[in-house]
Amino acid sequence: MRKRLFDFFGSLFFLIIFSPLLVLIATLIWLTSGKPIIFKQERLGFKKKPFVLYKFRSMLNGSDKINRVVVEGDERITGIGRYLRKTHLDELPQLWNVFKGDMSLVGPRPLPPNSILIKLMENNPKHKNLFNVRPGLTGLTQIHGRLWAHRNFNEAVGMESEYVLRNSLMLDLKILLATITVVIRGQGV
Repeated sequence: MRKRLFDFFGSLFFLIIFSPLLVLIATLIWLTSGKPIIFKQERLGFKKKPFVLYKFRSMLNGSDKINRVVVEGDERITGIGRYLRKTHLDELPQLWNVFKGDMSLVGPRPLPPNSILIKLMENNPKHKNLFNVRPGLTGLTQIHGRLWAHRNFNEAVGMESEYVLRNSLMLDLKILLATITVVIRGQGV
């Protein structure tokens, strides 16, 4: 209950603080690559309940139909999208997911339901606990980077399983502070 209150008020605070930035980013996406501004994708949440995840669109329309990992220099990434992904600002609309209760500020990565990663996780019983908490806007694997998580899947999922076991408000605060450093350094892809 404490974590949900922290998430609710934290996301509300960040939505208010970042509202001018949200409007600016939405306008830039619209001016440089048109609509849609928001990318929506189904993900699995707490107890594997599906929800719609929101992100700023950082890739060309229809790019999600091409089933391959996004790499640095990927031609599908838009000009503004390159900056948004590097700074993780493409993820700001997920604050709405946190506010609604689909996600938490900190937690494991939210995965698509038909992802090969889900199938790999189901084959390893120690990873089943990932769905015992809400997925996070940020987390241990997010601060290591998207590509790192794909290349080091077992290590990433192991870290997230460990997070679920050690889950605490103090750990969440440490991860949030580390996230700020990642964003300032522009360590995303």
